[in-house]
Amino acid sequence: MISKEKAVMDWIEENFYINSIKIEEYPLFPAGKKITDKNGDEMVVYYDLLYNRVDWDFPKK
Repeated sequence: MISKEKAVMDWIEENFYINSIKIEEYPLFPAGKKITDKNGDEMVVYYDLLYNRVDWDFPKK
């Protein structure tokens, strides 16, 4: 079974150029990571325990 942390990091690596983003821990969500791009835009990527999948959300502006 793949770990939740690895699943989140694999998703990030598949969808972003790792060298062009900043990744921070975001412990409010399971295996949560806060991603910030070069423009300062942010999103949170986490493991959704209810649906057993990686999910993401953007902050409300």
